[in-house]
Amino acid sequence: MEQLPIETTLYSMSPEPPPQPERRTDERHMTLFRVGSVLLDGRRELCLVKNISAGGALIRAYCRLQHDLELRIELKEQQPIAGRVN
Repeated sequence: MEQLPIETTLYSMSPEPPPQPERRTDERHMTLFRVGSVLLDGRRELCLVKNISAGGALIRAYCRLQHDLELRIELKEQQPIAGRVN
């Protein structure tokens, strides 16, 4: 039987993200983004999600976002994640 690599996902029950061991051994040359939506003020705007974790998300928004603005990010329909702009 073929041996496949095992991927580990850490979860945190606290507001702090779980510690993440560094898994990269080489320089990263390309970043893949997932298409998502930013939901704010009753409208939906396009965004690209670079990464998302228990501690936050790094997105490329195509609308103006102000510091401390409350919003939701949606990767799949009907599954929004609440957050605040830092």
